[in-house]
Amino acid sequence: MTRCLTLAAVFLIATSASAWNDKGHMVVARLAWKELTAEERAKVIDLLKSHPHYQEFLTAKRPDNIPEDEWAFMKAGTWADWIRGGPPARQKFHRGPWHYVNIPFVVEGSKVKPPGEADENIIKQIDLSKKEVVNATNREDRAVHLTWVFHLIGDIHQPLHNITRFSDELPEGDRGGNDSAILLDGKPVRLHGMWDGLIGNEVSLSSIGGTVEEIEQLIKKDAKATAAELEKNTTPRSWSEEGHALGLRVGYADGKLVVAKFTEKTADGVPDAPEGYAKAAGETARYQAYKGGKRLAAALREMIGKN
Repeated sequence: MTRCLTLAAVFLIATSASAWNDKGHMVVARLAWKELTAEERAKVIDLLKSHPHYQEFLTAKRPDNIPEDEWAFMKAGTWADWIRGGPPARQKFHRGPWHYVNIPFVVEGSKVKPPGEADENIIKQIDLSKKEVVNATNREDRAVHLTWVFHLIGDIHQPLHNITRFSDELPEGDRGGNDSAILLDGKPVRLHGMWDGLIGNEVSLSSIGGTVEEIEQLIKKDAKATAAELEKNTTPRSWSEEGHALGLRVGYADGKLVVAKFTEKTADGVPDAPEGYAKAAGETARYQAYKGGKRLAAALREMIGKN
């Protein structure tokens, strides 16, 4: 890894608490873009042009040095977070439960009995949205679900979208780390928000391209193991199980991560992150982004092949 993350750097970029931030999703999309042929890209873009927010969002704020098609492709992964806010006409598309699945991890010694899997979750929705892209009769609906596929395949590769820590202190779970705090660079941060920002914030072409190159170099260290995971885990459920295992092993330090309950007034009593935690998290995020890009490309190829 060419750029190790310091605790200070992680804190500075850990501002979101919803999913990979915009850059994370755009890096995943850029990795997928590189996997597709020019003909395959054109078919994806052709459908995206039917999206109700193609002009308002997907092509908006495009830097001069990025072609419109490529910018819209990368922005497609960020749309499902953009619709969380704004006027009702935009928010009507928002579906909070689609972004995650709360596979439980119960702290040793706790007496909590976590609930079962929710009817709406990211595992189910990836397949449902893929079917809508292929089968919906309304072209606009197909384009909307296409952006959901972009986003959810990105989200499912953020490990904390696949795990929730249950304890006697948080019997309803910590919502994938949103309600758990750790201390980074002397300041308390949400665990989930820290992970969302691990790939950075800047969305210039040079920044996204540089991160993609960094990820590709990192993967070379473990190319065979990564290829084996890609070959073995080919369904949303297996991706989520893979993410859950990483969330437990790295995100919660094999279940031994000490956290505090996060509140807006959280200050005293928040434990420091373990030594090396930020670096391990940063590398894990990059491996996951790489796999997300490969799997997004495969999903796009599958969908356009059927329609």
